Amino acid sequence: MTNAGKDELSQEERLAARLAIVVIAVSIVALLVTRLGRQEGLSLYQYAYFYQQFFYEDYVHALAVLVATAAALALAPLRAGLDRLAGYVDAHPWRTSAMAFVVLLAAAKYVYQGHPYSMDEFAPVLQAHAFASGDLAARYPPGIFNLIIPPMFHGWFFQVDSSAGAAVSAYWPGLALLLAPLTWLHLESCLNPALSALALWLIGDLAVRLSGNPRSRGWAMLVALASPQFTVNAISFYAMPALLAFNLLFVWLLVRPRPGWRWALAAGVVGSFALVLHNPVPHALIAMPAMLWLVASRSRRTDLLALLAGYLPLGLLLGLGWPMLVASAGLGSGVNDGAVDPGFIQQWTHKLSQVLSLPDANVLLVRWYSLWKTWIWACPGAIVLALLGSRSLQGAVLLWGAFLLTMGFYFLVPYDQGFGWGYRYIHSAWMVVPLAAGVWLATQEGARRALGISLVVAGLLATPVFMWSTQQRISSAIAQKIDPPASGSWVVFVAMKPGHPTAELVQNYPDRPGVTYLFSRGEQVDASLMQAIAPGSARVAADGRGSLWQLPPGGAQQ
Repeated sequence: MTNAGKDELSQEERLAARLAIVVIAVSIVALLVTRLGRQEGLSLYQYAYFYQQFFYEDYVHALAVLVATAAALALAPLRAGLDRLAGYVDAHPWRTSAMAFVVLLAAAKYVYQGHPYSMDEFAPVLQAHAFASGDLAARYPPGIFNLIIPPMFHGWFFQVDSSAGAAVSAYWPGLALLLAPLTWLHLESCLNPALSALALWLIGDLAVRLSGNPRSRGWAMLVALASPQFTVNAISFYAMPALLAFNLLFVWLLVRPRPGWRWALAAGVVGSFALVLHNPVPHALIAMPAMLWLVASRSRRTDLLALLAGYLPLGLLLGLGWPMLVASAGLGSGVNDGAVDPGFIQQWTHKLSQVLSLPDANVLLVRWYSLWKTWIWACPGAIVLALLGSRSLQGAVLLWGAFLLTMGFYFLVPYDQGFGWGYRYIHSAWMVVPLAAGVWLATQEGARRALGISLVVAGLLATPVFMWSTQQRISSAIAQKIDPPASGSWVVFVAMKPGHPTAELVQNYPDRPGVTYLFSRGEQVDASLMQAIAPGSARVAADGRGSLWQLPPGGAQQ
């Protein structure tokens, strides 16, 4: 080897070493941030949900990422194996996505346990059951309605008519419509793994399309699979996997090799459904950069009209029609039952004023922690690799624009995300990370390539720890309610425990009778209620979690 070759090699090795130092240093800082943020004297359940997960679970996650990175850097055989796997994924993207679906579905059953963990997850699932039953709303006996859908959830997760015992999801109905057919077969857990498998294929195809490098397909898909941000959300009931999949399909249609108004029109139709999946904001934050991108391209400005036309039918029917339908059915916030209805416009103006404000110190702190969650829950160093790979990615301005706009917007939202896996608010625009990082990996050789492969190996090694902590959190929550026998008719009162996710355990599907879960108001009050609504019922168990009552043969009075 010539001296010039040796110099070039040493320079490449130095660049790889510097990159490794940056990734490890930032990962160490992430570990310290998760640990040093705790306040002395406070236990786990004295923190709000967001801080519980960040200070305790993300501390374990950050440690796992560091250990996995060190192991991956030391184990060359793992790098060689992953390099061969990337070639297989390049050649078999559909087969890879199908296998990913099977694995994610198994994790949804055994890790997530088929349990909507938060009210953000339960609300669209309940709405899907209402749709599957041919009704607009889920309906419960009015006398116990506020023990099933408590007032603290009215107007936030559900729009209600307490006097009629009716509740609908406070979110737009797109996700519930997708879930509705699956409820007939008790297969609600299948939706997000299926949509994530589609998203995985789209990530791979877009990586090739936007880089022109066929080797980028496998690496982009592997970066996604090595990111708990992608895989853990994929087994949940959150709307985020659906938003990511539809946003990816939206971009995939817009960047066709031979663009035209038909593809733009199709992108608008897909975008209109993304608008009504959950709430309009996550898709709007990627649609706006896409529209600016079309305007900036002289040859594609006319496609903007087709794109807008695609949004109109479904956007008007569900985007505007759904909240008007809910309001016309008398389903409101329920906060001031019996008060004069303020009207559709005033009601939604008030809602917007509640969810948008200038950030205060608490919001700035939460978003600071959220940035660290973004790092911890991605494939190790993927953010850095994505930044490096953006120069080889066409449309990087569009994708990074959507990502940064989404990041910036939530500084104006005065809430932490509550429960969530990773930083779930940015999940709808997260696609740029695996895309750009995968493109970078496909273009590297030598030491830098070896480092990049090591980071993907580290992500795959660390992911089981994220899955384990998710399983533990959900199991701990489920254990806070008494489990009734499989047969018979039962009422379970769930005792509220500050800091524990007990309020989220009261989940009832009217089309699946057998067990009714109610909020406990204390042992004596619960007993009086049971004698009033179901004379002859018997309490068969009681402990700190609440109580279990067996209903008489006639059941409860309505």
